Amino acid sequence: MKQLICANEATYEVCNETVCFPSGSANVRNVLELWMPESAMAFDEFEALCKDGQAMQRIVLKEPKPGKEDEYFEAVFEGYTLPVEIAKKLHTTYDANTGETITETRLFARMEQLTFIERKLVELGLM
Repeated sequence: MKQLICANEATYEVCNETVCFPSGSANVRNVLELWMPESAMAFDEFEALCKDGQAMQRIVLKEPKPGKEDEYFEAVFEGYTLPVEIAKKLHTTYDANTGETITETRLFARMEQLTFIERKLVELGLM
């Protein structure tokens, strides 16, 4: 599993499906999808974390390198402070050995990053 380290130094376990989708456009927001096991925290705590702009201002995702337990890949994401969707979702995976489906409930948040123009409007107090 990956680790999520927030700007306030809090660390959480997140699922491997946690991913960032860059828009590739200055006019479209970038998206970060956070997936956590339901057992990681209560939904109210998860919602409060996602709405905490200071904690989410800078987040680091750490993933262990294969075969090297003490080394990590790190990805830093800044400005993903706009929670667009916070929910509990069913997530289905498949067991490669048996072909059986495995369904579990997970905590999910879709965080977006303001575009350059939106950030400038906020600075001017127009948004």
